[in-house]
This record gives sequence, structure tokens and C-alpha cells, in this order.
Amino acid sequence: SYNLMQSFIQAIETNNTQELKSLITSKDSIGTLMHKTLLTFKYNLKAVLNGAALPYSNGCLEGFNRKLKQIERTAFGY
Repeated sequence: SYNLMQSFIQAIETNNTQELKSLITSKDSIGTLMHKTLLTFKYNLKAVLNGAALPYSNGCLEGFNRKLKQIERTAFGY
């Protein structure tokens, strides 16, 4: 599992979608938690490959949404 995870990180850092796809669909013997993670990646394969290949991110939008929800939670009692 450790070697698979390190290869996975390296493939993401180098934007190597072919290597990423082969790692996700690999048949290596791994732990149950890693197997469950790879099944999730297989189910969302197109989105995972797009996320690795494209420079776009929705991180700023998600951070803004989190701040709004926190303000709502804080102001709930007033």
C-alpha cells in the first residue's frame, strides 16, 4: 500500500494521467482501506483524471462557502 500511495502521489505531481489510470486499475494486493479508496477513484475515474491533468481548482470557492456556513452557525443563537 505504501509503494502504491507513493507512486500515486508522484503521478499526480507530474500530471501523468496514464500512470494514474494504471495505478487506479491495478490488481496489486493492498489493504482494505486502500482498496476502498481505489474503488472510489475507479467510480469517479474521469473526474480524478481531469483533476490531475487540469490546473483548475475550486478551492477558493469551497473556502468561501465554509466561511459563510461558519458565520451561519455562529449567528444561530442571536
